[in-house]
Amino acid sequence: MLILVFACMMLLGLSSIPNSCASAGTIEVDGKSYRVIEHAEDHPSSLFSGADRDRGYVVFTREDPTGIYPNSYPALGELVKEIKVFASPGEYEPISFAVYSLKDLDQIRVEVSNFVNEQHQKLTKEYIDVRSVTCWLQAVKGGFSSPGRVYKMVPELLEKAVPLDMEAKTCKQYWLTVHVPKGTLPGVYSGGVKISSSNAEDLQIPVELKVLPIDLPNELPYVIGCWVGISGMPTRVNKIGRYAWEEIPVRFKDMKEHGMNSMVWDCPDSSFQYEMMGVRGSGKLELDFTTDNKIIEMYKQAGFRGPIIIELSKYTTSLANFLQMNFPNSYYREGNRGSHCQPPVDKTPPEYIEAYKEGLRQMYQNAKENDWPEIIWHINDEPVHQGMEVIRTAAAQYKWAKEAVPEVRTFCTLYDDDSLAESERIFKMFAGYLDVRTTWPGFENEEYKQLNERMIGQGVYKECWIVSIELDKPEMGAFTRARVKSGLKIRKDGVTGSFYWHYGYMGQKAGGGHIGVKDGCWDPHTDFPVRQVALSYRSPDNSAVPTLAWEGIREGIDDLRYITALEDLISRASAQADPELRGQIIKGQKILQGILDSLPWVKIDRMSTSAVSNSQMSEYRRKIAVAIMDLSEALERCK
Repeated sequence: MLILVFACMMLLGLSSIPNSCASAGTIEVDGKSYRVIEHAEDHPSSLFSGADRDRGYVVFTREDPTGIYPNSYPALGELVKEIKVFASPGEYEPISFAVYSLKDLDQIRVEVSNFVNEQHQKLTKEYIDVRSVTCWLQAVKGGFSSPGRVYKMVPELLEKAVPLDMEAKTCKQYWLTVHVPKGTLPGVYSGGVKISSSNAEDLQIPVELKVLPIDLPNELPYVIGCWVGISGMPTRVNKIGRYAWEEIPVRFKDMKEHGMNSMVWDCPDSSFQYEMMGVRGSGKLELDFTTDNKIIEMYKQAGFRGPIIIELSKYTTSLANFLQMNFPNSYYREGNRGSHCQPPVDKTPPEYIEAYKEGLRQMYQNAKENDWPEIIWHINDEPVHQGMEVIRTAAAQYKWAKEAVPEVRTFCTLYDDDSLAESERIFKMFAGYLDVRTTWPGFENEEYKQLNERMIGQGVYKECWIVSIELDKPEMGAFTRARVKSGLKIRKDGVTGSFYWHYGYMGQKAGGGHIGVKDGCWDPHTDFPVRQVALSYRSPDNSAVPTLAWEGIREGIDDLRYITALEDLISRASAQADPELRGQIIKGQKILQGILDSLPWVKIDRMSTSAVSNSQMSEYRRKIAVAIMDLSEALERCK
């Protein structure tokens, strides 16, 4: 575990990191010093009125909600006097703004009112979650062992807003999430945000929420989920687990509210711990599913019905330990016997292969007997990154899985290679054994999309999903990048599923604890010293602490819900031969196609944050919403 030498970590009470940490010159990690760079604004400041200066602070918004730091200040045109947003029933809509201090401020508070429409119907403030954005140190350059590693304060955590003091010429960002419940009547709801300080005049910011007459689909025609590290639970093997049992429903509820309908389970205890596989050395495999069944019951109780992708990369290692097979260190990733075991297919003993198949048969039988949702095997993780020998081994493992249980679909993070021809050669090695291939979001160009369609057409695999890693380049617009990847890029690429790495590691040490917390303080280096740890963290009270990327994913999924609603309407209207409907159908199709055509082909992880802005995405959603309402009205008139 890495240790910060200077004290700029949050306390257990989740108070904000002081702004002075943003300008710290170095950080000491594992006895080495690394540079900490300070964020710099590169624009002229807004002009402030006499009333602004008398009050002592102003409120502003920024196009990219991940572009606000403790030393940010409003640019020309960013000051805000009112806020207008729209949403549909069942939607969660974010509102972001920042307070910039013109003098020292004591005990700044942000509060919201009820929202009331023209008929005096209320959307009460209990449906509005008020949080503030916390910046903390992230490695933004260089790898774990790189001497050139550089850190920066990065906006990430959304913590419950609490009163705080602000020094002059500093900034604090706030994040409101408005939940419009199903059944809310359409109309314009008016409310407000009140900003107060014990030594400054209050400021009221009017907020207008327009609830649209749109029924967004509850279920999408996409499989969407996260990698979820629920393993090492309290069992007959572990006296103290990585999670307390009461935390699991909290995690599932948070995932469901953010649009997930599936998960990658990384990794079930029955296959993660060799002690849960039977009597070691007996050669008789008897997997213990007690813990797994308890978790899946909670998954179902949270409303999940989608498939469970079971991550089996560690299964190979656990099985080797159970069978007491002494594979050479070279068969393990990086020579670490706690990592994934990759015995080459031509050197894998027959008894290991048979045990491998028997374990899968037991998992499948248990899932059937306990009424699990569909299970899908994720046999081998990212084989393309590990060389041709591992690719051949992975293809053999998928073959064994199909031989063991033909009914279970298979899933592999089998990415595109740098060459189209090499990609096709690798994919065909898995033909007949692979059902779902996953790749990075955003095909490199249209040729890669055509290759994917050709492989599906030839039956090499049946579907293509994408996997997004929201942990890379945390300083580069996490919210907007996540929104693009989770919404319009899915539709443009023509894939049928999307998964995110990683919902949250557990990362506790002996004695339990909470993710991201060490010795009573938040530790930005937990588990991954050079990357963000999670999309959603845990606070000491077991509640969820979302991140900007996690909120961006939900916004992207909502974009997909609007697109799906429009496409469903177009399909319904196309069944009727009415001239007026035909015109609205063509209009809706042109709007959607124009939006998709405007998105670049380049992979989203290589895309500049300015290539597709958050305001563009919001404007696209507005156009789609208008097309939905116009077509809905036309359908009503044609009844």
